[in-house]
Amino acid sequence: MGQFLCRELYHFLGDKFEWTQKAYEYEYEKLPIDLINGSEAIRHWVEKGLSVEELNKLEQFNNQEFLDRRKKSLLY
Repeated sequence: MGQFLCRELYHFLGDKFEWTQKAYEYEYEKLPIDLINGSEAIRHWVEKGLSVEELNKLEQFNNQEFLDRRKKSLLY
């Protein structure tokens, strides 16, 4: 839901909307929103005003690889 709200605010506010630029978690090059989301893909989805289907595709990208890696660490 947060992605949808962000997308709507981004387009509603237009030039008044700004991604925060300050350092986050000792990272000075990347935008904090990209670090929080794991990549710049969600930010680009917001900026382009893409569809829910496109967001679902982004969320599924490398999902199986993550699940396979995670499985090795699970205790139960």
